[in-house]
Amino acid sequence: PATGYDPLPVTFTINNATGKSITKLAVDYNGNGVIDETFTDAVTFNHTYVDGGQFNAVAYVTDSAGTTYLASTAISVQRHADQPLLSDLSFVSPLNQAMIAGDTILVQGRYAGPDQATITLNGQPVLRYQDRWYVNNVHLLPGANTLTARAVSDDGQTAETIITVTSTAVSPVTVAIDHESGLIPLTVNLSINNPGNLPLNHVSVDFDGDGTFEIDTSDLSMPLTHTFDQPGDAVMTVTVSDGNGGVYVAKVAVVAEQSGEQLDTAFRALYNGMLAALAQGDIDGATSFIDGDERPYYRQLFLDLATTNDLAVLATQLGTLESGVIGDGWAEYIIGREENGMQKGFGIHFVRESDGTWEIGGF
Repeated sequence: PATGYDPLPVTFTINNATGKSITKLAVDYNGNGVIDETFTDAVTFNHTYVDGGQFNAVAYVTDSAGTTYLASTAISVQRHADQPLLSDLSFVSPLNQAMIAGDTILVQGRYAGPDQATITLNGQPVLRYQDRWYVNNVHLLPGANTLTARAVSDDGQTAETIITVTSTAVSPVTVAIDHESGLIPLTVNLSINNPGNLPLNHVSVDFDGDGTFEIDTSDLSMPLTHTFDQPGDAVMTVTVSDGNGGVYVAKVAVVAEQSGEQLDTAFRALYNGMLAALAQGDIDGATSFIDGDERPYYRQLFLDLATTNDLAVLATQLGTLESGVIGDGWAEYIIGREENGMQKGFGIHFVRESDGTWEIGGF
């Protein structure tokens, strides 16, 4: 079924009218631009939606001639009334009542709930990848410190978790990162801060969190640089030692996001998904592709247009998504369409939500 209550099992079937065999099938179940599953020759496949929300399942189908087709369908999942909207917001590190021998730490946590919730730590937006969240270089005052993680859904419901940690010393060594998130290939540079002027003589860096040091050197002038080629998150560990036998460890997190080409595909899926829903007269489905803050405006706009226009015809007249520019958390594209015999362009922008997913910001 395309609608129902969570958890909602859905069976998808590809109708192949090309006359050629399918050689590859890549599926984005949520419409967020991330490929969730890949098949070689399947035409029927299954997925269970465990959270409520509006989703645009997108399939990229490649035939034996090498041609790739895009097909999408809207999925509407209602949340059971007895299921909490924000089901989990927790700290992974540090833990409650932890004693911290430093005043600068990496805070890590987990979250389970609606994708579009905003998460903050003491009011500061977090880095987020899937169900994990991070805040780098959180400063602690001497003694007890309160850390408050807060999640807010689109409809204003909240979840909050509070822990207390105690700072017992000043961090002798800290690590700064120049880009804690960005598009792949993402190159990051780390720098070691040594406020106490310790006689440091060795540095080791595990960039991808696999336990192996990619840099292990006594040359403290060596650039601490690494390039992430695949999307994902990592906790980088920097270990430095001094001539007095002291060993100091600092950690920072990084989130590498999809490439510009992958995002371009995702933006086109968002726009085409909105048009497909409009063509079916599904206004709620169409606005599910739009940023939550702007959604009420466009819902009313589409309702008003529906009183004097055929939405299916309107969807064909909005135009085609053309070229664009992608920035850090935003993208600006052009919608091209013909009016009165002239080709015209209109702006549309996309925004990255706090959970890393993208939505239409306005047009």
